Amino acid sequence: MTCHNCRTECRKFGKRQNRQRYQCTQCRKVFTDARDQTLDGMYLPIEKAEMVLRLLLEGNSVSSVERATEVHHSTILKLLVQAGEKCERIMAEKVRNVQVRDVECDEVWSFVGKKQKRVRPEDSPLLGDCYVWVWDRAPFQTGAQHHDRQARPIHLRCLCRGLAARHGTDSVSDHH
Repeated sequence: MTCHNCRTECRKFGKRQNRQRYQCTQCRKVFTDARDQTLDGMYLPIEKAEMVLRLLLEGNSVSSVERATEVHHSTILKLLVQAGEKCERIMAEKVRNVQVRDVECDEVWSFVGKKQKRVRPEDSPLLGDCYVWVWDRAPFQTGAQHHDRQARPIHLRCLCRGLAARHGTDSVSDHH
């Protein structure tokens, strides 16, 4: 190991949290070896992260995964967001111009905090109705979701345009 500061050889200088520490023989600076960036700076071992994701994919709740793996719930949620973002990036890069015959869309309504008719002007804009559009495309039967809180017709058209662009078609018709 060489020193980042003066580029001379370093000696081992104990361990901290199971990571080797080094001390420069010339400038006396102490540092640890480089951390693996597989999980974007998370301290969670990759094996434990895989176990957490496997349990979540099997349908376990966050709290049951927390109990089983002894990983804090906020770490589980961060890991889930990170995995979702990486999957989305891979899908956007790799899945292009897939020819599909039919796309089935549906809408699910819910609310956050309170129903839209109960929201006051001084309330947070995050409260109120929430819509989720779910679609399956034949013949693959895979799905994705689009979450939105705005006016339904405008964003349903955006969803249809996005589907059309992703699947290499000119348009996607909106059949009720």
